Amino acid sequence: MTQSPIRLASELTIRNIQQVHHDIAEQLTASDTLSIDASQLTRVDTSGAQLLYFLHHYCQTHHHAIEWTPPTEEVGHTLAELGLDAAQIFALAQETIQE
Repeated sequence: MTQSPIRLASELTIRNIQQVHHDIAEQLTASDTLSIDASQLTRVDTSGAQLLYFLHHYCQTHHHAIEWTPPTEEVGHTLAELGLDAAQIFALAQETIQE
């Protein structure tokens, strides 16, 4: 069964993190593949960055695939400012696309 992608808004912040987390958990319960459209995402705060980091780590260790529509470069810059490597976080998406 193909899941509709979770469409992230322009911001992934503490204000909307709970709903996004709920949507992700729901999709992971229904499928081994997580589909996320982050193409509109331009701003993340530390809560959003943590969610992206731990989502990558969780999917990697639990063998879930992530199908990403990647976010804007601004998100990568913000993650870098927080000491995170966007290329690493979104690497699972690249591996999944290439398979």
